Amino acid sequence: MKGIQAEIYLLVIVIIWGSTFAIIKGVLDQIPTFTFLAYRFLLAALILYLIFWKRIKENIDKTTLKKGSLIGIFLFMGYAFQTVGLKYTTATKTGFITGLSVVLVPIISHFFIKEKINRNSVIGVILAFIGLWFLNYGSGFSFNLGDFLVLLCAVSFA
Repeated sequence: MKGIQAEIYLLVIVIIWGSTFAIIKGVLDQIPTFTFLAYRFLLAALILYLIFWKRIKENIDKTTLKKGSLIGIFLFMGYAFQTVGLKYTTATKTGFITGLSVVLVPIISHFFIKEKINRNSVIGVILAFIGLWFLNYGSGFSFNLGDFLVLLCAVSFA
């Protein structure tokens, strides 16, 4: 894949990812949060099963199932916190705070697996939280319930 083609693909992915927050916020006005999540993930599970059913039958053992279930629990918590939080905050804040999950990884890794935090990670964490400050500063730095729930989402994803 050439450089410009890769950048176009990345741009399309960012547009799709960013627009989902506004779309989901609109959908949540129509149906309950956990009903939406159930439909969303049942449909995704069905599609993935239809695509990968041979691999699933051949490669799933108890260890894989246990590890996959643990990952699934954190993924569910992340989407649940994000979707409930989206009801109480803006789509813009939800997108930004969810994106903080990337910079939370070094912090969480430091505490759980004793990984050293390098200088670039510290700079990234500081810049991300400065961005969060500016995002909230315009509204008199209101960090509401929705923002907190979406922050829990970011931690769950990290």
